Formats: sequence, structure tokens, C-alpha cells
Amino acid sequence: MATQPIGQVLSASEMIGAVLEHDHDVRVSKLSDEASEQAIDIGISIYREGPEAVTEALDTIRAASSASAVQAGPLAYYGKLYEWLDKKSNNVDPGPIRGILRDHIVRHFAIEPGTTVLGEEVKTRTAYTFQGLSIALGMDRRRLSRLLQNLGKVPVGALDKETGNMTFDVAETLPLIQAFQSSISLQELPEYLGASKRQVTALCREGFLEPMVPSSTRGAVRNIAFARAPLDAILCRIEQLPSMTGADEN
Repeated sequence: MATQPIGQVLSASEMIGAVLEHDHDVRVSKLSDEASEQAIDIGISIYREGPEAVTEALDTIRAASSASAVQAGPLAYYGKLYEWLDKKSNNVDPGPIRGILRDHIVRHFAIEPGTTVLGEEVKTRTAYTFQGLSIALGMDRRRLSRLLQNLGKVPVGALDKETGNMTFDVAETLPLIQAFQSSISLQELPEYLGASKRQVTALCREGFLEPMVPSSTRGAVRNIAFARAPLDAILCRIEQLPSMTGADEN
């Protein structure tokens, strides 16, 4: 706060405190002097702790939203705080609170690259919706839901409405997407490893080859897939083994 004009601090603090203390649709201009002062006190107590405390407050505000529609956007989740930063503060610099909220939005919403959020263009994708992830993977929604349940990223038995409102972090899901797009099926394993079906079966049974989703788990996908990276690591180890001579074989 030491680097900000007092007006910035008071305005941001009042908006944070008002939304936290009242609701997402609070009309700050209609608050009584006492309620306004209380909102400022709440906001300042958060603001003085720095960006992490503000982010925690945004977590609370977002979690308290009654929004449930798949298409619900930042306004529905952050209410008047977002509206103030998106429109009403355009003529007055609101300070770092705008950037903190922007980062929060980008982290929790599947924002398309090129979209302008609170005055700045989003350059890269940071999250996928369930539908977007389904398209990126080229996987049926029901199969994807079962897969994500097995990976612990979706609650077991989650309904379409629940998954439809979820977002998935790119840093976590992109490796998953890449692994599935290049995965090897159980039927392809013998040829990929240069082994017999019997040898592959034995390796799977002993746990040397593990599918991306264990086939024995509840709701496991039918088409068992193996990530290439572990398979390539095995092949690399085999290549580094010394060649056997005729004497060794005897």
C-alpha cells in the first residue's frame, strides 16, 4: 500500500470489503456511512497483507457466488468488484487490484487466447473447460469423465452439470493431452516393444508396464492406453544393455 495513492487503497478496499460483507450485487453508493466505513476496514485489513491475502479474498468471493450456469462469466462470480474494475474504474487507475483479479480470472476460467480481460489481452490459454478438453483429446465426454474420475480430477459419479462447470489447468492437463494423443494401445504394445504378446502380458502382470489408467479400477476406460515416455525409457535401457555373445548364451 505504501506505493499507492490513498484514493486507490480506499476504493479497492471498499469494493473488496463490500462484496465480502454484503453480496455480489452490493451497491456501494447506497451503503450507509457506517456500512461503507466497515467495508473499508475489512478491505484494508486484507489489502495491507499483500497480493496473497487479496487472492484469498477473491477465492472466498468466487466460492460464495450462486452462479451455476456453464456460460457464467467473471461478472457472475465476482459481482460488483469485477464490474467496477471492468467499467467504472476505466477513467481512474484502480491500482494493482485489477491485475490481481485478472490473474485470478485467467487461472479459473477457460479464457480463449486473444480475449481482452480487464484491459489486457490474454496471450496464452491457461485452462480448459470440460468440453474444450474433450475436443482437444478427441475423446467422448462420457469416456473422458470416467478417465478424469480415475485420475482423481473429477469427483466419482460427477454429473454432466458438475463437469460442465469445471476448468482444468493447462499445466496439468496438457501433458495428459499429449500423452493420450501419442499413447500406445495394448494391441500395439508387442510391435512397439519388439516383444511377443506373451512377453507383454508377463510384463504387464509383473507391473513393469502400467497403463495410464489401471484397467482394474472402477469405471476404467475400455481401450487401455500406455504413455510412450515410460515405454521409450524401457527401450532405452534395453539398448544400453551389453550384447550377448554365443558364450554368454550358453
